[in-house]
Amino acid sequence: MNVTVYSKIKADKATRLVVGLSKYNNSSLLTNMTNISYPFDTAAFVVNDVKNCNTSELNSFRRVLGIIFSPKTAKDLIEYWKKNNISGPQIALDLENHFQIYFGNYFEKNNLNAFIKQNNTKNLKIILFTVKSFKDPIFKNSNAEIFKYTHPSQKGNTQQLFEDFDYCSQGYGFSSADDIKQNFSIK
Repeated sequence: MNVTVYSKIKADKATRLVVGLSKYNNSSLLTNMTNISYPFDTAAFVVNDVKNCNTSELNSFRRVLGIIFSPKTAKDLIEYWKKNNISGPQIALDLENHFQIYFGNYFEKNNLNAFIKQNNTKNLKIILFTVKSFKDPIFKNSNAEIFKYTHPSQKGNTQQLFEDFDYCSQGYGFSSADDIKQNFSIK
């Protein structure tokens, strides 16, 4: 493994948990972690075979990486994984080992609960990508810093919400909610 791609990224001391809703419907995209020492059976959003995925199959994973790092870093990582044919389980383990980033799905409630109990400190940051989880006591009662965002898949008209995070964005230049409230809305 070439650590150079990872060593270029400045990491902090936080542990990050990325929570999706459920497994990919397409089983070829699914990153199964059941026979690997990992806190979740499936690494949410992590695509199993990055090298052979087309751009649309990488939408959710690419956008999540853009949120965690930056669009440029997401692109560099995906290009590195494609070039070196790195599998989904290895990607999940690399992100865990280098940056303390974990990917779990909401349907794995027992695993989520165990993970949060084990890592329940102010250094835990959780981003929830499923509305079902927003009010769940598992998250509300933790010491973690909680972030909530719309699901990164292409479902619905959400491309503008990911424009700042996705290096494949069409660059429509949507206005922010704050900009509209401050400069367009009648006060």
